[in-house]
Amino acid sequence: VGRILGAAALGYYTMAFRIPELIIVSMNNVLGAVSFPMLAKTQSDDEKMRLFYFDYIRYLAIFVFPIGLGLTFTAPIFIPALLSSKWGPAIIPTALISSAMAIMAIGYVPGVLYKAINHPEILNYLALIKLPIMVSILWFATRWGIIGVAASQIIIGIILVTLDTLWANHVMKYRITDLIKAIYPSAFASITMSL
Repeated sequence: VGRILGAAALGYYTMAFRIPELIIVSMNNVLGAVSFPMLAKTQSDDEKMRLFYFDYIRYLAIFVFPIGLGLTFTAPIFIPALLSSKWGPAIIPTALISSAMAIMAIGYVPGVLYKAINHPEILNYLALIKLPIMVSILWFATRWGIIGVAASQIIIGIILVTLDTLWANHVMKYRITDLIKAIYPSAFASITMSL
Protein backbone atom coordinates (compact mmCIF):
# COMPACT_ATOMS: atom_id res chain seq x y z
CA VAL A 1 0.00 0.00 0.00
CA GLY A 2 2.88 2.36 0.88
CA ARG A 3 4.51 1.88 -2.52
CA ILE A 4 1.24 2.56 -4.33
CA LEU A 5 0.20 5.61 -2.26
CA GLY A 6 3.63 7.20 -1.91
CA ALA A 7 5.65 8.16 1.14
CA ALA A 8 3.85 11.44 1.93
CA ALA A 9 0.39 9.90 1.67
CA LEU A 10 1.52 6.97 3.81
CA GLY A 11 2.63 9.43 6.51
CA TYR A 12 -0.78 11.10 6.49
CA TYR A 13 -2.51 7.71 6.54
CA THR A 14 -0.37 6.57 9.48
CA MET A 15 -1.27 9.70 11.44
CA ALA A 16 -4.93 9.32 10.48
CA PHE A 17 -4.83 5.76 11.79
CA ARG A 18 -2.93 6.51 15.02
CA ILE A 19 -5.28 9.16 16.40
CA PRO A 20 -8.44 6.98 16.57
CA GLU A 21 -6.31 3.95 17.44
CA LEU A 22 -4.98 5.68 20.56
CA ILE A 23 -8.49 6.31 21.82
CA ILE A 24 -10.81 3.63 20.43
CA VAL A 25 -8.54 0.60 20.19
CA SER A 26 -6.89 1.31 23.55
CA MET A 27 -10.30 1.51 25.22
CA ASN A 28 -11.36 -1.68 23.46
CA ASN A 29 -8.28 -3.50 24.75
CA VAL A 30 -8.93 -2.37 28.33
CA LEU A 31 -12.60 -3.39 28.23
CA GLY A 32 -11.63 -6.72 26.65
CA ALA A 33 -9.10 -7.44 29.40
CA VAL A 34 -11.70 -6.70 32.07
CA SER A 35 -14.50 -8.62 30.34
CA PHE A 36 -12.52 -11.77 29.54
CA PRO A 37 -12.53 -13.17 33.12
CA MET A 38 -16.23 -12.41 33.50
CA LEU A 39 -17.11 -14.21 30.28
CA ALA A 40 -14.89 -17.13 31.30
CA LYS A 41 -16.65 -17.36 34.69
CA THR A 42 -20.10 -17.45 33.09
CA GLN A 43 -19.29 -20.00 30.35
CA SER A 44 -21.03 -22.82 32.25
CA ASP A 45 -24.29 -20.84 32.36
CA ASP A 46 -25.42 -20.02 28.83
CA GLU A 47 -28.02 -17.48 29.90
CA LYS A 48 -25.62 -15.54 32.15
CA MET A 49 -22.96 -15.57 29.47
CA ARG A 50 -25.42 -14.31 26.88
CA LEU A 51 -26.55 -11.49 29.20
CA PHE A 52 -22.96 -10.48 29.99
CA TYR A 53 -21.99 -10.68 26.31
CA PHE A 54 -24.73 -8.25 25.28
CA ASP A 55 -24.02 -5.99 28.26
CA TYR A 56 -20.39 -5.89 27.14
CA ILE A 57 -21.45 -4.90 23.62
CA ARG A 58 -23.91 -2.32 24.98
CA TYR A 59 -21.33 -0.62 27.22
CA LEU A 60 -18.64 -0.75 24.56
CA ALA A 61 -21.01 0.91 22.10
CA ILE A 62 -21.80 3.64 24.65
CA PHE A 63 -18.14 4.65 24.51
CA VAL A 64 -16.90 3.90 21.01
CA PHE A 65 -19.79 5.18 18.90
CA PRO A 66 -19.77 8.74 20.32
CA ILE A 67 -15.96 8.83 20.31
CA GLY A 68 -15.73 7.50 16.73
CA LEU A 69 -18.34 9.89 15.37
CA GLY A 70 -16.98 12.71 17.52
CA LEU A 71 -13.52 12.24 16.01
CA THR A 72 -15.11 11.99 12.57
CA PHE A 73 -16.81 15.37 12.80
CA THR A 74 -14.16 17.23 14.79
CA ALA A 75 -11.13 16.13 12.71
CA PRO A 76 -11.21 19.40 10.68
CA ILE A 77 -10.87 21.30 13.98
CA PHE A 78 -8.49 19.26 16.12
CA ILE A 79 -5.95 18.19 13.49
CA PRO A 80 -4.91 21.74 12.47
CA ALA A 81 -5.16 22.92 16.10
CA LEU A 82 -3.06 20.11 17.60
CA LEU A 83 -0.75 19.15 14.75
CA SER A 84 -0.55 22.24 12.48
CA SER A 85 -2.03 22.99 9.09
CA LYS A 86 0.63 20.90 7.33
CA TRP A 87 -1.37 17.80 8.42
CA GLY A 88 -4.47 19.00 6.54
CA PRO A 89 -4.37 16.03 4.12
CA ALA A 90 -4.89 13.71 7.13
CA ILE A 91 -8.28 15.26 8.03
CA ILE A 92 -10.53 13.23 5.72
CA PRO A 93 -8.67 9.93 6.30
CA THR A 94 -8.83 10.50 10.08
CA ALA A 95 -12.57 11.10 9.87
CA LEU A 96 -13.14 7.96 7.78
CA ILE A 97 -10.88 5.74 9.89
CA SER A 98 -12.49 7.00 13.12
CA SER A 99 -15.88 5.85 11.86
CA ALA A 100 -14.40 2.54 10.71
CA MET A 101 -12.79 1.87 14.09
CA ALA A 102 -16.05 2.57 15.89
CA ILE A 103 -17.68 -0.09 13.71
CA MET A 104 -14.79 -2.55 14.06
CA ALA A 105 -14.82 -2.23 17.86
CA ILE A 106 -18.01 -4.29 17.98
CA GLY A 107 -16.21 -7.08 16.09
CA TYR A 108 -13.62 -7.27 18.87
CA VAL A 109 -16.18 -8.65 21.35
CA PRO A 110 -16.64 -12.09 19.71
CA GLY A 111 -12.86 -12.59 19.87
CA VAL A 112 -12.95 -12.14 23.64
CA LEU A 113 -15.86 -14.58 23.75
CA TYR A 114 -14.00 -17.29 21.79
CA LYS A 115 -11.03 -17.06 24.16
CA ALA A 116 -13.32 -17.17 27.19
CA ILE A 117 -15.03 -20.37 26.02
CA ASN A 118 -11.67 -22.03 25.22
CA HIS A 119 -12.02 -21.84 21.44
CA PRO A 120 -9.39 -19.29 20.34
CA GLU A 121 -8.83 -21.33 17.18
CA ILE A 122 -12.03 -19.79 15.81
CA LEU A 123 -10.09 -16.52 15.49
CA ASN A 124 -7.55 -18.26 13.24
CA TYR A 125 -10.24 -19.78 11.04
CA LEU A 126 -11.99 -16.44 10.69
CA ALA A 127 -8.67 -14.73 9.94
CA LEU A 128 -8.16 -17.09 6.99
CA ILE A 129 -11.53 -15.99 5.63
CA LYS A 130 -11.00 -12.29 6.38
CA LEU A 131 -7.49 -11.87 4.99
CA PRO A 132 -8.29 -12.30 1.26
CA ILE A 133 -11.33 -10.04 1.65
CA MET A 134 -9.26 -7.29 3.29
CA VAL A 135 -6.40 -7.54 0.80
CA SER A 136 -8.79 -7.45 -2.17
CA ILE A 137 -10.69 -4.42 -0.91
CA LEU A 138 -7.51 -2.52 0.03
CA TRP A 139 -5.87 -3.33 -3.30
CA PHE A 140 -8.94 -2.11 -5.16
CA ALA A 141 -9.21 1.05 -3.01
CA THR A 142 -5.63 2.19 -3.69
CA ARG A 143 -6.69 3.58 -7.06
CA TRP A 144 -8.39 6.42 -5.14
CA GLY A 145 -5.33 7.15 -3.03
CA ILE A 146 -5.27 7.70 0.68
CA ILE A 147 -8.94 8.68 0.86
CA GLY A 148 -9.96 5.51 -0.99
CA VAL A 149 -7.92 3.35 1.37
CA ALA A 150 -9.39 5.13 4.41
CA ALA A 151 -12.95 4.80 3.06
CA SER A 152 -12.34 1.11 2.37
CA GLN A 153 -11.75 0.66 6.10
CA ILE A 154 -15.46 1.35 6.68
CA ILE A 155 -16.44 -1.30 4.13
CA ILE A 156 -13.94 -3.74 5.61
CA GLY A 157 -15.26 -2.98 9.11
CA ILE A 158 -18.85 -3.69 8.12
CA ILE A 159 -17.91 -6.97 6.41
CA LEU A 160 -15.66 -8.18 9.23
CA VAL A 161 -18.11 -7.27 11.99
CA THR A 162 -20.85 -9.06 10.05
CA LEU A 163 -18.70 -12.20 9.79
CA ASP A 164 -17.77 -12.02 13.47
CA THR A 165 -21.32 -11.50 14.68
CA LEU A 166 -22.74 -14.23 12.43
CA TRP A 167 -20.18 -16.71 13.73
CA ALA A 168 -20.77 -15.60 17.35
CA ASN A 169 -24.47 -16.12 16.66
CA HIS A 170 -23.69 -19.66 15.51
CA VAL A 171 -21.64 -20.33 18.67
CA MET A 172 -24.02 -18.72 21.19
CA LYS A 173 -27.35 -19.28 19.42
CA TYR A 174 -28.63 -15.75 19.98
CA ARG A 175 -30.96 -13.76 17.76
CA ILE A 176 -29.63 -10.93 15.63
CA THR A 177 -32.35 -8.74 17.14
CA ASP A 178 -30.55 -9.14 20.51
CA LEU A 179 -27.43 -7.61 18.97
CA ILE A 180 -29.45 -4.80 17.39
CA LYS A 181 -31.09 -4.06 20.76
CA ALA A 182 -27.64 -3.87 22.37
CA ILE A 183 -26.15 -1.38 19.91
CA TYR A 184 -29.21 0.57 18.74
CA PRO A 185 -29.51 3.08 21.64
CA SER A 186 -25.84 4.12 21.41
CA ALA A 187 -25.81 4.19 17.62
CA PHE A 188 -29.02 6.25 17.48
CA ALA A 189 -27.84 8.68 20.18
CA SER A 190 -24.43 9.08 18.52
CA ILE A 191 -25.91 9.75 15.08
CA THR A 192 -28.40 12.20 16.58
CA MET A 193 -25.60 13.97 18.45
CA SER A 194 -23.54 14.13 15.26
CA LEU A 195 -26.40 15.65 13.29
